[in-house]
Amino acid sequence: MRNRSDWKELAVCANDPDPSSWLSYDYQDVLYAKEGCSRCKVKSECFTVAWSNPLYVGVNAGISEYDYLILTWKEAKKANESNWSRTNKSFQKILRQIS
Repeated sequence: MRNRSDWKELAVCANDPDPSSWLSYDYQDVLYAKEGCSRCKVKSECFTVAWSNPLYVGVNAGISEYDYLILTWKEAKKANESNWSRTNKSFQKILRQIS
């Protein structure tokens, strides 16, 4: 098992000559980042950290901000309810998707 902080050194994005692609909104950059993530061995660790932050930014574990919003959207049943769902169930579903 890896040390909790060692995984970042193994991440494809950390060793990329242009790591800004992982934070870009440009479509080609997002595709580039997703392709890099597809080769990455630490996607679960990456997504777990991204999930624990209140703001999801960039491409993490192959999931873009847009993908993340689609995956965590739910229709609110009451007017005072949020449409965003960050439940353990959705977390587990996304982890299965990236594995």
